[in-house]
Amino acid sequence: MNQPVKLDWPTPTTDVDTSKMRAALERLAVAVASSNGLAEPIDPEESGADVPPALKDLADEMAGARVGEEFELNLLAEDRTDLGPFTLLGEPTSYYPLFETVDDAVILTLNDEGIPGGVWWIDEELDMHLLATSLDEYVDTVARAIAALSPEASEPAEDVWRAVAASKRSTFTVLESVEDLSSHVEFAPDGLSARLVADQA
Repeated sequence: MNQPVKLDWPTPTTDVDTSKMRAALERLAVAVASSNGLAEPIDPEESGADVPPALKDLADEMAGARVGEEFELNLLAEDRTDLGPFTLLGEPTSYYPLFETVDDAVILTLNDEGIPGGVWWIDEELDMHLLATSLDEYVDTVARAIAALSPEASEPAEDVWRAVAASKRSTFTVLESVEDLSSHVEFAPDGLSARLVADQA
C-alpha cells in the first residue's frame, strides 16, 4: 500500500544544525565530479518528493548521487511503500528512505521532533544494521566509496555498496519468532538503537 503523497512531518521546534550535513554533501559532490562519469548527481529540480523539513534546504541544493542503476543516495524519496524491507517499520514519519531495492533499503531515522538520527540498512531477512550515527557520516562513507572507484571499474555500484555495507556498526535481529510479525520496529530518539514493540490489538 503506497503512503499518502504528503506526510504530516513533525517540524523541529529548534533549528537543526545542518552545517555538517551540508559539508558532507559538498564532499560528495567533489567525489562525484571526479568519478570519471561512474557517478552522477541527482538533480533536485526533477522531483516533487515529500521531504522532511529538516532536510528540505539540503535536498534543494544537492539531492544526492547515483552510481549506475543499482545504487544511490537520494534525499528525494518520491514513491514510498510499507512493503518489502519496510514491512515491520512503524510510523512513516519515523524514517526516510535514502535507497531501496526490492529486498533492501537504507533509511534515515527521524525522532518525534523531526530531528535526523542514525542511518540503517534493512536487509532481505529484515535484519537491521546501523551504518552511521548521522546523515553526514553516511554521506561521507558514500563519498569515500565513490572516490575510491577505479576508472576501469566494471561494476561500480556493487563496489560502492560493498563499501557501504562494510561500514555497519551493529546489527539488530528483528525476526526471532513468527510472533514478531505482529510487532513493529521502534527507534530510540537518537536513532542509534531499535527495539521490537508489539502492535496494539
